[in-house]
Amino acid sequence: MITPVGGVGFEVIAQACADWHDRALSVVGEKDIPMLGLFKERSEGAGHSYGTTAVRGFVDLTEEAIAFEGNTGTEHVDTMRLLTLSQMADAFGLDETAYVNTGFEKLSPAAINHFEITPGYRDFSRMMREERTRRPSALRDVLAFPADVSFLTSVEDIKREMMRFNRGGNNDFMIRGLECTALSPQDFQLVLTGPLACDFSRLEALAQSLTARFKNEIKHHYVETGALRVQAEGMAKDYLARLKPALPSIDLSQVQPATEITPCLASGAMSHGALVATAHEAVAHGTNMVGGMSNSGEGGEHISRYGTLRASRIKQFASGRFGIWAGYLADPMLEEIEIKIGQGAKPGEGGQLPAPKVTVEIAAARGGTPGVELISPPPHHDTYSIEDLAQLIHDAKAARVRVVVKLVSSEGIGTIAVGVAKAGADLINVAGGTGGT
Repeated sequence: MITPVGGVGFEVIAQACADWHDRALSVVGEKDIPMLGLFKERSEGAGHSYGTTAVRGFVDLTEEAIAFEGNTGTEHVDTMRLLTLSQMADAFGLDETAYVNTGFEKLSPAAINHFEITPGYRDFSRMMREERTRRPSALRDVLAFPADVSFLTSVEDIKREMMRFNRGGNNDFMIRGLECTALSPQDFQLVLTGPLACDFSRLEALAQSLTARFKNEIKHHYVETGALRVQAEGMAKDYLARLKPALPSIDLSQVQPATEITPCLASGAMSHGALVATAHEAVAHGTNMVGGMSNSGEGGEHISRYGTLRASRIKQFASGRFGIWAGYLADPMLEEIEIKIGQGAKPGEGGQLPAPKVTVEIAAARGGTPGVELISPPPHHDTYSIEDLAQLIHDAKAARVRVVVKLVSSEGIGTIAVGVAKAGADLINVAGGTGGT
């Protein structure tokens, strides 16, 4: 077993597996499951936009057949794609042909640009959009494309599209296919634009949709010379006053090719521990293949991934957290170090992982001993001042890569960010909340 784990051999690993298997057979209810961590979705999923709905959607995606160039539409069965690198190292007698389509090399620009969105992913995106509309939980969930009524003809469709935005918290509402002009504080003129602008029956449908939504607050309306005139008060007046025309969509020829977009993408900093090793490696594997960047999360990653396409190019640690060792920062795949300040989901002192959470697998990835708690070594046990942070940034820059500091949005964040900039950070990332990632 190639691993930096101290003091663990095959006997300990085998016994750990046997103990977990034995415990699984004795579980009757939830109370019998060991509590190694705690995750609780807030009311209506607030704060966790990727909840049970997303998990079910991901499960559906995994059931899609894997297709490559030359066998499109047929299921590709290759168990090696499901193995971690440490498991592949035990496969003897394999030549280079055995590794075709397993992603040991970065894809060519032509291969990336010819990717097609699968039906399963379209269904997943549609489902997540509907879920976020029902219960927006963060700023990222309410940022969306403008509403578009360019091709809508029915009252219900127009009403639903124009109700996408909450009046609270929005200065205006961008809608494509419609222009609204205030003639007076109470009088508005609405004109349809786009390919169906000459279909004046849609103006009446628009009027009915506003009446159905705002009831008696639409005092009067009529269609005249290709425009809808509306007299409104109350919330209806407030809504119409905020309507702004959205810019027309651009031609596909003006869209960047995929090879220029994928390098701008990065995966979320979800730690190994929150994801099993196979899934954690798969995220890094996929992003690296298309030129993106994966984030290790503060939990680190197994040494067998270093220098391969399954290594994270962004290494994160929270205030010099455990698992940071020379090899972690010397990985040739490393391009960015992200220091996380103000973590909010960890027990005990800063940089501490309780002994029950230090399983064999976690210990192997983080350079510890199974069953022995992990705690960050001094001088980076925790960060209490800008001076402490400056020392941490200085040490991290020894890896000759960009150093990013991730802060939690809070009152006075501007002042804190100024201090972080003076401490030498190359980039400051302000997140919307704390968490265990």
